[in-house]
Amino acid sequence: LDYTWHVRVGQVVFRGFIMGDHVLEKIRARLTDYMAHLKDSDQKPASKLKDWLESSAFDTDIDDAFEEVDKDGNEKLNWNSGEIRTFIHLVFAKCGLPEPQGDSVFYGVYQLFDKDGSWSLDEDECCDMVKGIIKAIYKEDGGEVVEEAEEIKEEKKKKRKEEKKDKKDKKEKKDKS
Repeated sequence: LDYTWHVRVGQVVFRGFIMGDHVLEKIRARLTDYMAHLKDSDQKPASKLKDWLESSAFDTDIDDAFEEVDKDGNEKLNWNSGEIRTFIHLVFAKCGLPEPQGDSVFYGVYQLFDKDGSWSLDEDECCDMVKGIIKAIYKEDGGEVVEEAEEIKEEKKKKRKEEKKDKKDKKEKKDKS
């Protein structure tokens, strides 16, 4: 993963870092069993995923899934406790993809994003990972990934963080009273 703010031709940009085609290919290579399962079941997720990827609900759904799974509020999900697998399953349910067969299906993808070897991913890493998975599946099914301008993405991210902070502040106020 190349941390930069520049958009390059042929690369998919996620939340401030570039996920090049080579990373999407690594994700796709690690998902061969799942991709085969999709093809065997005659699942054609591209049209469903395209609508979701281009909707304003995409980022919100992923952020909401992270918050739902992060029960201890430490802003990290852990592989060994099953939080990351639960997060992936929740996102798949939100976008209508079939349940992965076995928990190890996404372990190789998770390893691409666990940069510090901590067995956990913070919110940005989790969101980047699951977006990479969704976009790799979409691309495998013939979809063409088109990204928003970086400024728009950063503005959306900033707005979501403010909304989350406001929500947390309101909850704390309510809990105190």
